[in-house]
Amino acid sequence: MVGRTPNLCGIAGFTVSNSIPNSDAILNAMLDAISYRGPDQQGSFIDEGIAFGHNRLAIIDPKGGAQPRKDSDGHVLIFNGEIYGYKQLINDYLKDEQPYLLDDSDTEVLYWMLRKYGVDFTLARIDGMFAFAYRDPDNKRLYLARDRFGEKPLFYAIFNHKIAFSSEINSLRKHPSLSQLDFNISDIVQYLTLEYIPGEQTGFQGINKLLPAHYLAFEANGNSKQVRYWSPPTCLPAASTSFQTQIEATEQALKDSVRERLIADVPVGIFLSGGIDSSLIAALTAQVTDSVEGFTIKMPQASFDETQYAQEAANHIGMKLNVIELQKSNLIAGMDALDATLDEPICDSSLLPSYLLCQAARPSVTVALGGDGADELFAGYPNYKVQQYAAIMNKFPQFTGTALRKLLEIIPSSTEYMNFRYRLKQLSYGFGMPTTSQSFHWMSAFSLKEQQSLWNPEFVQGHASQANFNHFIETLPIPNSHSKIDSLLHSMIVTYLPNDILTKMDRASMYNSLEVRSPFLAVNFAEQAISLPTRYKIHNGEGKYLLKKVAERHLPLSLVRRKKHGFGLPISKLIRHEFKERFASVLFDTTSPLYGWFDNQHIARLWSEHQSLKLDHGKKLNALYRLMVLANKQQ
Repeated sequence: MVGRTPNLCGIAGFTVSNSIPNSDAILNAMLDAISYRGPDQQGSFIDEGIAFGHNRLAIIDPKGGAQPRKDSDGHVLIFNGEIYGYKQLINDYLKDEQPYLLDDSDTEVLYWMLRKYGVDFTLARIDGMFAFAYRDPDNKRLYLARDRFGEKPLFYAIFNHKIAFSSEINSLRKHPSLSQLDFNISDIVQYLTLEYIPGEQTGFQGINKLLPAHYLAFEANGNSKQVRYWSPPTCLPAASTSFQTQIEATEQALKDSVRERLIADVPVGIFLSGGIDSSLIAALTAQVTDSVEGFTIKMPQASFDETQYAQEAANHIGMKLNVIELQKSNLIAGMDALDATLDEPICDSSLLPSYLLCQAARPSVTVALGGDGADELFAGYPNYKVQQYAAIMNKFPQFTGTALRKLLEIIPSSTEYMNFRYRLKQLSYGFGMPTTSQSFHWMSAFSLKEQQSLWNPEFVQGHASQANFNHFIETLPIPNSHSKIDSLLHSMIVTYLPNDILTKMDRASMYNSLEVRSPFLAVNFAEQAISLPTRYKIHNGEGKYLLKKVAERHLPLSLVRRKKHGFGLPISKLIRHEFKERFASVLFDTTSPLYGWFDNQHIARLWSEHQSLKLDHGKKLNALYRLMVLANKQQ
């Protein structure tokens, strides 16, 4: 559908200091580090106060939406992402300014909204995926802002009463004040448990993430404050309308979101896994246009592969499906690319197939729609079903989980998708843990108890203030909800969704200069979904209950009712075969900056047990590998 050119880009900037000359060279270095976020056009603005830079992918209309957007009064904006429904904003709020709009872009609308109404008013009224920096000369403040769910990243560092920011850490570290930074040990402890770092932390001392649904106001004197401008609404204990009415409303809201996210004057595709979420998006897309193609990944192990279901969905809705088969050559090439580019600790194994999916789709499309967000909004993960037993599991001491894992060693190891031994082992990590954080331990690589054996005791003793293994570090508030499931839904939306799911997809797509949009995260649709009573999401142990009722109107029942299957990579098997030499060379590298951090004999034992098929340590070894690759690049 024709409509607008995506604002696919990367942003970077800093406040200028007389003690650090060559602002233009610094800014160019920061922008060059994220050139893949917008390889066609680079813009910059530097004065005595700020240096703003912007990389852009100019697809059809390079004249519209040029950035930085600035004026003679000192207002300056750089913006990454999409503002949906921006033309309606003109009708509602900018009729008087319409003659002065330089072009028909969402950048121009965002600039005028900020200039006329300010940050608070604007953020309350825009819907989109975005990160922006805006200097307001009227109050002499620099604002950084990020979208509600964290679809677009933004990192920053405050030092010597100055601030620097960028779309990625690699870019930020091109600033001379940030080139040499140490790992934050407490962040790494959390990473080894969660496989990502939650909250504002990044793994590096001095660098922070701007949280989703927040803006930061930085003043000329170096003072700053963060403001949350949006929070997920409260889940209602009872519906004000009937279940059937809620089905109708949910379907219509999702149709509206899909239609809005199809607006582009470049080719658009669909990431179609064969699950309910992406298949429903594809079905609704096919009702709008027949020019969109689907893309799916064929996994290298049968129990992980969903190709047949993706093809069934594509056949049903009449959509062409492009199947990308994972083979040793593209798996190795993909790992090479991620090893070279990834700049923060995250080790979701589906990052690699997501990257290869985006890489394969990019020659055909510039925008793709995906199904991210539905599991968090509609209780799609198995965690939500198990949460009803969390209070019981909390009563078991943690050592019972350790004993259970020891007992499971007598069961033959398996690399099949979500095999019984694997599922029971992961559940055992929740024994004795608080009900509010139990679910995150179920997904962990290392339990905190296991980390005590992993780390080198001498290193821990020298970093005792940071290396705390006695408790899970809670970083996010838990709302006073009507049920434990509601609390978990909230926690997953503000923690797992932005720090794992959306981070993974942003990096996988941006490294390939591709924009991925998530219709489930439209603010109106998401707020409506979050507010639904829990029983509409989980009914008799069935997750996504209401969403499945919507899907039944558009998809075969065999697809809608089949057991949930995640987008997973058989990492355990790959570590024993295709990735064996790669992992060994990194894990046992005596020149690694992290060589003294861990008990190398313990790592050798994990490796030996995994390679001999005695135990499955795929998650552990993958977490260590990704961390060590990142550390090697810091030398």
